[in-house]
Formats: sequence, structure tokens, C-alpha cells
Amino acid sequence: MSGSGHEQLDVNTLAAERQVVRRHYRAPELPRLAEAGLDGTGWVDVVLRFSAVGDGRVGCDLALSGSLTLQCQRCLQPYEQALAGSSRLVFVEDGSDEPGGEADETEAYPVKAGWLDLMELVEEEALLAVPLVARHEPDAEGCGGDHEHVADDRAEEEPRQRPFAGLKDLLKS
Repeated sequence: MSGSGHEQLDVNTLAAERQVVRRHYRAPELPRLAEAGLDGTGWVDVVLRFSAVGDGRVGCDLALSGSLTLQCQRCLQPYEQALAGSSRLVFVEDGSDEPGGEADETEAYPVKAGWLDLMELVEEEALLAVPLVARHEPDAEGCGGDHEHVADDRAEEEPRQRPFAGLKDLLKS
């Protein structure tokens, strides 16, 4: 996915020089977040520490932080969701079937001829850091959809039906 605003990084040069790359993105600069239904407010910071991996490949340690506005699936109101994540990546040629480093918990990430599309990587990592079901904390003030407590209260009010409760008495006779 190449387009305007996409920064291409030469991973081999960055690893040889053991470079650290830091970037700050506003949410509107990351179009895949909007495609995923996020409202486009917030920010994402990323830090990548490039290095050579023991087997001659190139990798990086990635740390992501940020804050995005999501819509709570309980009360349908917006709320701020903090993002945090980290990954160990090893870069493999796009289309190759080289494995990542399962033993040391690294992920294989495809690059084309040694060039990394930084925005694409940041978008993917941000999407992975967003919860699958967006919702306020259970005790959040103003979230009118506290369904867990409502279900518990109903269970106490309704008498529990036990269809086999009398079976023991029937078997005795």
C-alpha cells in the first residue's frame, strides 16, 4: 500500500547503523484506522529500534503508544482508549515463506526489496492494539449499559427451576 504520506525506510541501512526511529502520527494521518470505523481523533507514537538478527536478517523492536477515541459498544458513547503495545519483528522479503523466530517470539514482517512502509506498519500495530470490543471500564461513570450487574440482579429475583430436583425422591419409592 503505497501512497502519499507513506514513508519508506531502508531496513538494512537502519539495522547496520543500529538506528532508532521515532514518529508521532495524528489519527487522521492513518487512513486504515478510519476504514476500521474509528472516528479519526487521537494520536499514535511509535519507536523502532533496528538491529541485525543473529541469522543475518534484519529486525526491530517496536513500541507503540497512543490514545484513540472509540465508541463504547455498551452505551454507544465515545470514550478515550489508551493504546500500548510492543513487538519484535524480523523483516522478510515480501512473498517469501521464511518463518519468523518462533523461539524468541518474533514476528515475520514482509518488506519489498528491503524497504519498509512505516505508515502501513504503524497502522497494523495500532489496529492490533485496539480492543476487539470497544467499551468503557465496567465501573465507568455515565456508561448506561452496565449489563453484567443487571443480569446478576435478575438471576437473584427469578426462582431457579430445577427440573430434576424431585427425581431423587421418586427413585427412593
